[in-house]
Amino acid sequence: MAFIDIAGLPAESLAAIEYLARGEIVKGVSALSYAPSLGVTREQMALYLHRVINWPVLAADEAIDSTAFVMVFASLGVGGGSASWRAPRVLMTNQHVAITTTANDSGGYTYSENDFIVKANGGWVRSDRSPTGEPAFRVIWDRYHQDWRDIAYLIVPEVLWEKYLAARVAAGLPREPRYINLREARDVVQGEPILVTGSPLMYDNVISTGIVSKVQVSQNSNGNVIEYVMTTAAINPGNSGGLAMTFDRKPVGIPSLKPWTHTGFGWSIGDDMGLILHWREILAFEEKFKHEFGYVGITL
Repeated sequence: MAFIDIAGLPAESLAAIEYLARGEIVKGVSALSYAPSLGVTREQMALYLHRVINWPVLAADEAIDSTAFVMVFASLGVGGGSASWRAPRVLMTNQHVAITTTANDSGGYTYSENDFIVKANGGWVRSDRSPTGEPAFRVIWDRYHQDWRDIAYLIVPEVLWEKYLAARVAAGLPREPRYINLREARDVVQGEPILVTGSPLMYDNVISTGIVSKVQVSQNSNGNVIEYVMTTAAINPGNSGGLAMTFDRKPVGIPSLKPWTHTGFGWSIGDDMGLILHWREILAFEEKFKHEFGYVGITL
């Protein structure tokens, strides 16, 4: 919104109006006029409250269309998680969703790329490490600093991408999904409502909401300090790798994990304490590994 009649208001009022306008809670009396001198009617206040209560509905379609459900078939069983469409043929997710640790002969653990099945709204696509003979997904992740940002990308082969687009059309959806533009992200404030989408416990297209309980928390991983946003929104098994958004539909980051019991991280006890990998960490990863995206012909 670009209201031209609010310039003389206090800075706090300007910030509040801008915030509510971004979320389409207030829309002014016209495209350019907010009419700050007018009183708010009971009908207008009821409308404001209705929009605030129902803001997840405004963002749900966009969030769900950006989210895919990922299953990883590994020697230790079947894992599930979520991912977001970052660009055509590019799914953005957590490393712990895309890469599974398997025990090696020496008793240690080796990170390995495994079979993938991806369900997005149009239908299923899968890799060829199974008898199908279809091309395999390429996985881009930081194999040298294990889990230091907990982020990975699935590059969908062209033939599977075309099958997915055709399935969307057959399902009556727009041909291409909505893509996440991290350049549109913005910083959040404490107490701000946010939305998390994903596939918890393999129930796809689930929307949960909460608030930002802390704008920045840090974790030291192999000497690297990683920045997260803490939230009360549910981040349960399968939500990892999904999408976190503000109520004005700006990306916050990737739902990553919630605090666990042993050594600080283990089976969860933090049901109201989820961590979202900050969008700046994602952009930093992309900058570091942009040569790999270029190698496979992908532009973010």
